[in-house]
Amino acid sequence: MSVIAKTVDFLIKKAKQKGFATYTEVADYLGIRPQGVGRILCLISALCFKNNLHPLTAIVVRANSYNPGEGFWAMYPEVKENEKEIKWAEMTEEVFLFDWETVPRKLFD
Repeated sequence: MSVIAKTVDFLIKKAKQKGFATYTEVADYLGIRPQGVGRILCLISALCFKNNLHPLTAIVVRANSYNPGEGFWAMYPEVKENEKEIKWAEMTEEVFLFDWETVPRKLFD
């Protein structure tokens, strides 16, 4: 299983529980350093966008602030600073409510 698919599976499990994951938790799950998580999440974000899926990576947060990192917002430059909190709440709710079992896993291989 690719690191992308493994990460997606981990995030889907979290989403089903309506839970968040920190960058460190993702890194520990993958057995990598936290600094490498951003690139993986960027690829997953791009795949979600390309396939008209909700932004699964919205549920990954920084441990010190419990907010998404700046890399997440780089994918959404149209969102103004004062709109980020509301937009993020909407995105996470969409991720939690979506039936991820309907998405073919081959999209992330």
